[in-house]
Amino acid sequence: MEWRIRKNSRGKFVAEKGIRHNGGEPFPGIIGCTMKAFIVYESANFDTEEEAKRYIQNKKI
Repeated sequence: MEWRIRKNSRGKFVAEKGIRHNGGEPFPGIIGCTMKAFIVYESANFDTEEEAKRYIQNKKI
């Protein structure tokens, strides 16, 4: 799993822990395949990017 920080639509920051899926996997029974995605397992909202970085550092310990 990996951490990422992104800016949301309100100008705040979100720290997310998840797995990156590259897509292209065939989907059984349906013509087509999966799309690229970042599957989020844990997230938290912050006012500043520095707060989000501190949160990630504390969670890694």
